[in-house]
Amino acid sequence: MYEGKFSDLYPDAKDAKDIFERLKTDKANFGMEQNEPMCTFNRVPREGIVLRIDEDPQPEAFKLKTVKFLGKEAEEMDKATVDVEMQQNSTYM
Repeated sequence: MYEGKFSDLYPDAKDAKDIFERLKTDKANFGMEQNEPMCTFNRVPREGIVLRIDEDPQPEAFKLKTVKFLGKEAEEMDKATVDVEMQQNSTYM
């Protein structure tokens, strides 16, 4: 879990796009594109990270899913094995 400014996390980042690209592959801070270490029975990819703005007048959360997770999710959708979150989220339908 990280709480702070992106400028503190990536002080040499050029812009928001650069920060986004770094977040997508940041194994050191977030374990992106690695398997979830808490799942010892099944090898499953980490889902990703959730971004929130503290004290936002309109509280929102944004998900940055890993490529490995999206691939696994697509595979499950192809087999028609979906979870509640996927059923409720209209972007998947």
